[in-house]
Amino acid sequence: MIRRGFLAAESRQDLIELTRDGSAAHRLSRRANALVLLDDAMSCAAIAKVLFVDDDTIRDWYQRYQEDGGRGPDQLRPRRGRAGYPSSSGTS
Repeated sequence: MIRRGFLAAESRQDLIELTRDGSAAHRLSRRANALVLLDDAMSCAAIAKVLFVDDDTIRDWYQRYQEDGGRGPDQLRPRRGRAGYPSSSGTS
């Protein structure tokens, strides 16, 4: 289980602001939201249900955040080389 309070206060505030930023990419905002909810001790399964993703996706976002040193919202951006979601034209 992921323990509550893993976010530094500054990182938490940055993530909350990012979730409220209408200009932020939707996926980036969802990742920020998931991390804030994890920090509030919500389970991966509950967050996944709310965000309509698999609970392993939530765990992956958390793991990537931790591996990158929890330096803030810039670390939530998709990694290079990872496949993106296809656009409506069928290309990513």
